[in-house]
Amino acid sequence: MSPDDSCLIDSLKSFKGRVCVAFSGGVDSSFISWAACRYCEAEALPVFMVSELVPEDDRDWAIKALDGIGCGVMELGWNPLEIDRIRANSPDRCYWCKHFMYSALIRECRSLGSFHLLDGTNADDLKSHRPGLRAIEGLGVQIPLARCGYTKDAVREKSRELGLAAWNRPSQSCLATRIATGINLTRERLHMVDMAEKYLKILGASGKIRVRYMRYGALIQVEDSDKSLLESRWTEIKSGFSGLGFQYVEFKE
Repeated sequence: MSPDDSCLIDSLKSFKGRVCVAFSGGVDSSFISWAACRYCEAEALPVFMVSELVPEDDRDWAIKALDGIGCGVMELGWNPLEIDRIRANSPDRCYWCKHFMYSALIRECRSLGSFHLLDGTNADDLKSHRPGLRAIEGLGVQIPLARCGYTKDAVREKSRELGLAAWNRPSQSCLATRIATGINLTRERLHMVDMAEKYLKILGASGKIRVRYMRYGALIQVEDSDKSLLESRWTEIKSGFSGLGFQYVEFKE
């Protein structure tokens, strides 16, 4: 057993009482959920936060990703668009989003008798600019993967060996990241972006897709493998996006 594994197992065993895990269905949260459900001395409960910021496909995927983890999940709804500091979509929105979301999660966990909340932050995350991480650490959320030196590649490899569904899932981000900074977040705009990305997938785009809501309209970003699809069906795409409410659309080459 590698030192990293020993560190993680010892860390999880040190938590007394019920443990909650912030679960998104991604590779990191799936792996820490799997580990917590096996090594924490008391019950470990993954919690999926449901809101307008979560793409429909991500919610569906999260339920499927539980296969092989070995424990159930609780869905917890919250309303970020009711919070001015999130809705305003300022440059520090990610910090406030994580702060209020995890505060709500902590309150719920405590009501269930759990005083430990785990997050899937990995060691690579500590090296990048992540305002949300500052909020997580400020609230006292535990990040055992990062503390035990698990990089993203290490988490993927461990997850592949374990047969976890999320092992090769691309990194995801919430719908708010698609709205240009300074443009207020609304249910309509978030839904437009979500439906636009689903539309491109239905057309056959198979790589990472991002539809950015800009002041002038929609900006599509896809991987090189999907650019020929956009070019060949561009007239159709413009018509489809118009039907979703976008008056102008372009894609980044």
